[in-house]
Amino acid sequence: MRTPRRDHRPQCRSDQPAWRDSFIRWRSLDRHHPTRVCARLPEPLVPTQLFELFTDDEGNLQSRPAYDADGNPVISREAVERRDRMIEHPASLPPVQGALDQILHRFGTDLVAEVTGRSRRIVRRQDRLCVESRPASANFCETSAFMDDDKRILVFSDAGGTGRSYHADLTCRNQRKRIHYLLEPGWKADAAIQGSAVRTAPTRSSRRCSVRSPPT
Repeated sequence: MRTPRRDHRPQCRSDQPAWRDSFIRWRSLDRHHPTRVCARLPEPLVPTQLFELFTDDEGNLQSRPAYDADGNPVISREAVERRDRMIEHPASLPPVQGALDQILHRFGTDLVAEVTGRSRRIVRRQDRLCVESRPASANFCETSAFMDDDKRILVFSDAGGTGRSYHADLTCRNQRKRIHYLLEPGWKADAAIQGSAVRTAPTRSSRRCSVRSPPT
């Protein structure tokens, strides 16, 4: 049998790679963070161990994993660099916002009334994102702003699905036709039916003394 020879390749070296800062920030994230969960996928899938060529007893040239004298796997620095670059891309992507935040950032807080249980939220101020505190009276003020036609869009969660009405009441200023979109209904069917605009029961946006027909 011939002596095995190592399949050495040129190593990719750089004193200060451009992706190093993003990679360090990714390493500092919690292991359950969505960004790190996605970026962690290439780790077990990208091979980094060197392979060596050898000739078997029948004279066929084959390859096998390479180990050093102590039995430790020989790692390819080039493969490690490639894997880290693959990790860099998802680690540097901006976080995916939820449906509520996307609506707020798209239309702005001047048009969107939020009736939820959140005590803080991230809002866009010009080109910057800021953390805004929501007092206990925020839901009442937001409901009044929508019913008074100061805000044309209303987003409410389970916290705003009980004890409030958003229909085009005869006594309110906002008598526009309601168009109801259901997002993230959750796992409680009764709560989803109570908050959704179905025609079989009075709901948040479809009640008696309404100027408009039930929302679509």
